[in-house]
Amino acid sequence: GLHNGTRLWHSPAKGASYSFSDGGATLGPNGAVYSCSNPGADSGSEGSHGLVRALRVADGATMWERALPQACNSYPAVGTLQSGQRLSVVVTPGSFMGQPKLHGSVVAFDAATGETQWRYNAPLFTGKMNLAKGDPEGLNERRKVSLEHIMCMPAHWSSANIAGDGAVFVGRSDGLIYSVRGG
Repeated sequence: GLHNGTRLWHSPAKGASYSFSDGGATLGPNGAVYSCSNPGADSGSEGSHGLVRALRVADGATMWERALPQACNSYPAVGTLQSGQRLSVVVTPGSFMGQPKLHGSVVAFDAATGETQWRYNAPLFTGKMNLAKGDPEGLNERRKVSLEHIMCMPAHWSSANIAGDGAVFVGRSDGLIYSVRGG
């Protein structure tokens, strides 16, 4: 545990040793931890699917898991989307940059049951040179300074943030901040 660094449990997603994701885990206030990953041999590219899971903190048991419409390369957000409503988990599926047409969405789930609450499908992203906003801009200037780390190549979305009024805010590789509310 935290007091001595011993492992309490380990609960990898099926086939996780063959996949890649920038996604991670978020601890909820309800005794659960929520993870976002890419199952099997998925590497987070366009056309692959992600996975969101709820695990019990006490023993690592899977409470629920749901397939996502796109790869999941960010961290879940946990919070209340409407006054008096139960906790929700919000994830931002979307592939990595470097491909010509990228799909992305924002999906909210009931934190206890995994039931889908709502889904927002973002406009198709077709970045200049298949890159995130800001990567091609200033490229020549960055090359003059250093040939290392000249591009960011971020994940499709930032992790979501849930405001006090239930609005979900999330940054996207198109350079915009999205404010989304479920129906």
